[in-house]
Amino acid sequence: KKGGKILIINHFLSENKILAFFEEKLSPLCKKLGWRSDLALNELIEKTDLKVNGKYQIRKPDLWKIILAENHMY
Repeated sequence: KKGGKILIINHFLSENKILAFFEEKLSPLCKKLGWRSDLALNELIEKTDLKVNGKYQIRKPDLWKIILAENHMY
């Protein structure tokens, strides 16, 4: 729904180039297990036209991020 609030809790591709390298190498194995290790947050936002209202990381080096967003489509 346009204007709907969205909460995303997910692992996104690391912005650290060294960690991102290993995440991309593990991607084929992760896909067989049912998830992606190489999903970039910026790519998701661009392709879905989300308005991000907040990004949170619980602790470092936590691999999970919490994204608060608003839907602008439809």
